[in-house]
Amino acid sequence: MLSRSFPKVDDVKSYFSWLRHLPVAVVVVETESRKIRFANYEAERLFGFSEETLLNRLQPSLHPDEENQKKDAFAEHFRMLKEFGRIEKMASRILCSGDRILDVEITANIVYLNEVEVQVGVFVPVEGKAEAYRELEKIEHQFEAVFLNSHTGILLCDQQGFILKANPRLLEILGYTDSLRHKSMSILFERLSDFHEFEQVSQGLLEQGERVHYECRLTKKDGDPVWVNLCGKPVDPRVPPELPQGVLWVIDDINFLKKTEHELKIQQELFADGPAVLFHWRPKNGWPISYVSGNIQQVLGYDPEKLLKENMQFVSLLHPNESLLIQNEVKHYLDQKVQRFEQSYRLKAADGEYRQFYAYTKVDYDGEHIRAVWGYLIDMTEFLKAQELSELLLSHTHEGIFGIDNNGMTTFINPAGAQMLGYEPEELIGGFNHALIHHSDPQGHVIHDSECKMMLPIKTGESQLVSNEVLWRKDGSYFDVEYKSSPLYRKNQIIGAVVTFSDISQRRLQEAQIHHMAFHDELTGLPNRRLFNDRLAQILKRDDSRQHGATLMIMDLDHFKEVNDTLGHPTGDKLLQEISKRISRVIRKSDTLARLGGDEFSLLVEYDFDVFETYQVVERILALFKKPFEIDGHLVQSNTCIGIAFCDTEMAPEQIISQADIALYRAKSMGQGSYVFYEESMSSKVKEDVVIVAELSRALNREEFELYYQPQIAAVTREIVGLEVLLRWFPANPLLQPVSSPGKFIPVAESRGLIFDITMWQIQVISEDLKRLRALGFKGKISINISGELLRRIEMFIDLIENIDKKKLSYSDLRFEITETTYAELTHIESDVLRTLQKNGLDFSIDDFGTGYSSLALLRKFQSGSLKIDKEFIDEVDCNDDDHAIVSATISMAHKLGKKVVAEGVEKESQLAVLQEMECDVIQGYLFARPMSIEDTCEFIKNY
Repeated sequence: MLSRSFPKVDDVKSYFSWLRHLPVAVVVVETESRKIRFANYEAERLFGFSEETLLNRLQPSLHPDEENQKKDAFAEHFRMLKEFGRIEKMASRILCSGDRILDVEITANIVYLNEVEVQVGVFVPVEGKAEAYRELEKIEHQFEAVFLNSHTGILLCDQQGFILKANPRLLEILGYTDSLRHKSMSILFERLSDFHEFEQVSQGLLEQGERVHYECRLTKKDGDPVWVNLCGKPVDPRVPPELPQGVLWVIDDINFLKKTEHELKIQQELFADGPAVLFHWRPKNGWPISYVSGNIQQVLGYDPEKLLKENMQFVSLLHPNESLLIQNEVKHYLDQKVQRFEQSYRLKAADGEYRQFYAYTKVDYDGEHIRAVWGYLIDMTEFLKAQELSELLLSHTHEGIFGIDNNGMTTFINPAGAQMLGYEPEELIGGFNHALIHHSDPQGHVIHDSECKMMLPIKTGESQLVSNEVLWRKDGSYFDVEYKSSPLYRKNQIIGAVVTFSDISQRRLQEAQIHHMAFHDELTGLPNRRLFNDRLAQILKRDDSRQHGATLMIMDLDHFKEVNDTLGHPTGDKLLQEISKRISRVIRKSDTLARLGGDEFSLLVEYDFDVFETYQVVERILALFKKPFEIDGHLVQSNTCIGIAFCDTEMAPEQIISQADIALYRAKSMGQGSYVFYEESMSSKVKEDVVIVAELSRALNREEFELYYQPQIAAVTREIVGLEVLLRWFPANPLLQPVSSPGKFIPVAESRGLIFDITMWQIQVISEDLKRLRALGFKGKISINISGELLRRIEMFIDLIENIDKKKLSYSDLRFEITETTYAELTHIESDVLRTLQKNGLDFSIDDFGTGYSSLALLRKFQSGSLKIDKEFIDEVDCNDDDHAIVSATISMAHKLGKKVVAEGVEKESQLAVLQEMECDVIQGYLFARPMSIEDTCEFIKNY
């Protein structure tokens, strides 16, 4: 117990007088008797009793008899004063006059009046404050009820962000079963940076007493995210300290809202630019539109806001021819309470045109009443146009097209396909495709289902292109086919395959013909040089231990040129055909008779054990020519000489051909009807040819060839209008110098098949050099000599043309120079090829004109833009009357036939003057420039 000294009053009268006039109610009570000794004026007013009425009343009588109400407030004050030495302010209630109860606060102290212990109590009415406390208590009870039973999460945090209280709903939203009390709000966020961002946004508003609305993603206890809306407000600082302080957060779970919002956004984006329009109309007459998606403007051209303002009726958009039918259909569905139905109709666009729609309608019913009608309309106009076009294509394409499902059943076929197969479409649709049209190969070998390449894309997902199979017609015949089978998808699943096919029987026939032409002579039908060389190579590859052999014969007709000149080329052609037939009748099927070109034939004769068989064949062939050939009423006498070489498997084909050639040359020198077997003594020429052939092959790899260019000058303007390319060989071995001139090695290259590789190399170099020449301003053509041997091997000539295209050379860059003799011996095929190239812009020139078949008829037939007069006539054109006359006549004839004339070998001014007088177009010769390397040619052009 604390000891405390209490005030003592000696002058009681004066003390009471001072208390009487105080502005607060004061009552003095004797401690021992608990009787009232004094009440001032303010006490009289407060209690509603006079002092006389209050005096001697017991102090507890001042308080009403209520539960939890302390009757002796002064005794409690006495205890607090005596035990703790504290003056306490206590809430109490007093009973006033008229049984009126008043809330007061009582403060009391012990005073000694002339040694008598009394308590002086001060009564302060607190009716408003008490009422506030009662209301606050009521609110607190209500808050607790809401807090515990709310369907939204509620969180009370202190000013430092620590959780004071969390209601059950919040724990449910976040997946907690235990309390969150005293934990930081930061644990509720996915990342600490998210919490700091939340603090930054909310702190300023909370400090100003403002509400905070914040949408974010919190993290559940199990780590899953949850979207919430946080609404926070600071607790009023005037709230009594016994109530919670800080920030109150109301937290709504908006996960579903967010998901719905996301789905709605997807739907909005789906409708934004797509062909589908969403309508909502009221189930009244005319179907007034109450909602339409915004993309109606893109689909039908209507402004959606304007459409709704004008209360447009959906029925007004229907096509007049369909409107009544569609309305009756809808009425039927609505009467039957059908919730979903589909239709197809046309709607009028803003521009007056009608577009075709597929409509999916959904109806919401409320009992017997219709709540809403929604229409999901897809614009099918373009699809139907594409479908119509597809049907037209299927109906009118020349290719066959059919579909098969995953089981191999035919699902559709176009008319062209059915016609090719000889079936009606309905005979194939629904049938097993493979068994009907693809069951076996031409030889009757069964193609099993598992091997069917048409079905393979269904298994692998990869297309198959096939061109080596056949399809079978209904009548049991078949045709060669090329087809492509591709997988057919629906929703990323393979549902079958689409097969497009073409009848390539004609193409196969043409390919066979082309193949035959590539290996056979067009005129006689005999194997050509290409096939003959192949057969010879095969014989030489045989096992030489076997006791058999072969001989090669090369035959040349005597005086064949005279037949052409006197009776014409058609007669000459027929003579060659008759000779081929006669020889074919006296040889065996195992022997190979070939026409090498012109009037040259070759024969491979195989024998077993006895070489005497070769002599017998030779004698039979020579005997054939003893009887004249009757052709078009003419008796034509012809003969031949034969050169023969044995096929030694140790030798190359070129060597054996060379030996036979040498033997033929010797036979011709002996007269008509002679034949000669090759002997070693003839080998000097062979050896030279062999050396040249071997060295020419190496020369290409060693880059010993070089192209020289000789300018071609316009006779009148003296401008450079062209360049002739001339092949030069500079062998590294000085011993080869004697055979390095073009006159030596080119004939060997032609006869041994090397001219093709050399010409291809020339084209490669020209394509590179031409870039340099064009850069210097050269605008003319490059003239290149084309060998007759290359032209006669038409397949190689075509390869050469393809190589020109690959080098990106333009036909207008080149001029092919072909000798007059070669022109005269062209076959129809070769002429057709040259004519096609000429139409495509390739220029041709007749080279060495005047040295070969210079008949006027041939000159007219030559497919050329120019001709070149040989140097032989130019040398003495200025001093020899015959040459002058020949050159003058040639130029005049060429001009009348629309051909330009090039004079080559011009070396003197006097020659130039004569040629200018004759109006020769182009001059070429040493007078202007010798053939030069590309570097010197470029320098010449720059300085010219």
